[in-house]
Amino acid sequence: MCSFRERGGRGVAHYRISVSLSEEVLETLQQIADKHGVSVTEALRRSISAHKFLDDVKTSGNTVLLWNQATGKIQKVIE
Repeated sequence: MCSFRERGGRGVAHYRISVSLSEEVLETLQQIADKHGVSVTEALRRSISAHKFLDDVKTSGNTVLLWNQATGKIQKVIE
């Protein structure tokens, strides 16, 4: 369950939420943030956006592929 609290600013509504994360998920999120030089909050925003993109691709009936440049192999990620 999340608690929501609206925060104003620059004409865009912002919401503060509180979530519980396992230690493993929190460490992974911190690693992503450190790797990209962003805050944990920004890393979480980007992760949510990436998940939404992949979900939209799947919902649209498309496929996400990974291409390994070194081997030339293609792998389905989401179908």
